[in-house]
Amino acid sequence: MKINTQSKIPKHLQTANVLRRRIRTGRYTTGAKLPTVRRLGAELGVSINVVQRALRVLEQDGVVEPQHGVGVRVLPGDSVRRTPLTFGLVYPIPTSSPFAGSIHRITEAAIDVRRNYCIIKSSDNEPAQERLLVEQFIANGIEGLLLWPCEGAENVAFYRETAGRIPMVFVDRTFDDVPVPSVTLDNVAAGRDIILHLAGRGHRKNLILECPMEISSYRDMYAAMRRTVRDVHSEDRFDFIELRTDHFLSRYPEDPSGAVGEYRAKLGSILEGRSYEAMFCAHDEFIDHVYACTDLSRRYPLTDIVSQTNTFPSQRSLAFYELSVREWISDFEGMIRRAGDLLHDRVFLKSRAQGRVHIKPTNIVRTSDAMFKKDGTERLASADDPR
Repeated sequence: MKINTQSKIPKHLQTANVLRRRIRTGRYTTGAKLPTVRRLGAELGVSINVVQRALRVLEQDGVVEPQHGVGVRVLPGDSVRRTPLTFGLVYPIPTSSPFAGSIHRITEAAIDVRRNYCIIKSSDNEPAQERLLVEQFIANGIEGLLLWPCEGAENVAFYRETAGRIPMVFVDRTFDDVPVPSVTLDNVAAGRDIILHLAGRGHRKNLILECPMEISSYRDMYAAMRRTVRDVHSEDRFDFIELRTDHFLSRYPEDPSGAVGEYRAKLGSILEGRSYEAMFCAHDEFIDHVYACTDLSRRYPLTDIVSQTNTFPSQRSLAFYELSVREWISDFEGMIRRAGDLLHDRVFLKSRAQGRVHIKPTNIVRTSDAMFKKDGTERLASADDPR
């Protein structure tokens, strides 16, 4: 690994950080001698003077001790163990999406648990941009990579090659032929549980608004919903109707009046004359603006409304809260925290675990934002709660 000569961080401090992290991760053990100054300089691409300055920094911090005629010895001490690791996260959500801000907050909270650092960049769901960001991260000396992959399989060969160069953990997606552990949300469990909840309420007619986004988590959830409907022999009680609620979310910030008007008409035409008693929509913001805050909630009252949110729910209107919407919480913070733990173990403990971790959803009846603690688990209601 060469020192980044384009970085604004002085070369001797970069060198000191590299050596400190090698000590922390066990490459240079307590009591052992470091390689010679000349060898370190050649390996890191810096001069002997830069290495000597770096060693003086480590000596002042109590990490190493020079011994005349012997070399530089690694000292035991908490200063080494407290040295943070630097990770990178590449995620596919466009930066223009409101959820991008949530990803940054979630990642900072999750990674800080172990006092590590994380540099966060969006690939805008572009495979070429994803490859570029990963290469930049590696070139700039990150020690581990959290990769939330783009949709599709274009970069699978790249993932396999990258896995041989740097410790890596997949977030939200996984690939059978890439030897990398993964942490994903259990969207299959969410889809199954939502249908079981609605079926158990005894409604004669349930509406599932299916948003056909090209995102694997949504496809998995809707597929699990359809399987569960068949399993409980309730095909006549559930209607799956496609509606691009994600397009509404994209349009609303720029043209709220036009977006609400157009999608109020679309949803109204679906509800008209069909006697639905319950509805599921994956986007609670759509339910808020298009149903709760328009005349549709009065013209077509529903007994049950089900939706989704994430660990950090957005504020909703009073009209939305009065509907007592039951929301399945996708624990994105839990997902990224678990992925960060796996990556920490791969870097620090040299773990070679290749397993898959599934983060199960929880659900609540949403009557305010005060129902959520920071971990999203306060006042959780079970799926058979009669409210």
